[in-house]
Amino acid sequence: MHYKVVPGLTFDMCQKNTMTPEVEERFDAAVKWLCEEKGVSGITGDCGFMMWFQQRARNITKKPIFMSALAQLPAVTCAYAQHEEIIIMTANGDTLRPMNDLIRDECGIDTQQERYHYVGC
Repeated sequence: MHYKVVPGLTFDMCQKNTMTPEVEERFDAAVKWLCEEKGVSGITGDCGFMMWFQQRARNITKKPIFMSALAQLPAVTCAYAQHEEIIIMTANGDTLRPMNDLIRDECGIDTQQERYHYVGC
């Protein structure tokens, strides 16, 4: 396992889906470093809001990308019956809601269905 911090990438940036040009450059370099220098088999992030950057990382490499724990939502969903409810625990439910379309597009899960509930912690 190898770690790479992206200097300047803040929690606020992750929530708002914004990076400065410098942070974008560092993010891209971090993905390349992990793949080319360290030869990792896949890349994960440490914040659910990093789902915003899933596509960006995937454009850099063909390695599996799991920038957010939300990438596990399809597996969690299929583990439960259709009538069972699922909570999505997050640092901030209000700032996760704008990701509904992204989660649907990236994960194939419509979190606006009644069975899904955001719980802000």
